[in-house]
Amino acid sequence: MTKLKVAKAREIALEVLTKVVDQGAYANLALQQILSSEQLAQADKALVTELVYGSLKQRLTVDWHLQSFLSKPLGSLPVLLQNVLRLGAYQILYLDRVPPRAAIN
Repeated sequence: MTKLKVAKAREIALEVLTKVVDQGAYANLALQQILSSEQLAQADKALVTELVYGSLKQRLTVDWHLQSFLSKPLGSLPVLLQNVLRLGAYQILYLDRVPPRAAIN
């Protein structure tokens, strides 16, 4: 996976996560719809899937960790920013193959 493709995978995961959190979309349907419309390698599709489902599954724990670094409630931030933070924190906390510098860049 090149850096550009990984960045695209994270961008897609952010889009799906935002649809789920902000618009109430079903994760499986939103994920299926966007992955079928994107030309991604299987490894990139797997990364998108892991990021979306993992961030949603661990959302309460991730939000709890994030809150300790914020001066105001996470919920008061724009939804897009909340989800960017969630994706980065999820990668740092749960994905051992992603270096922290890559998760937050």
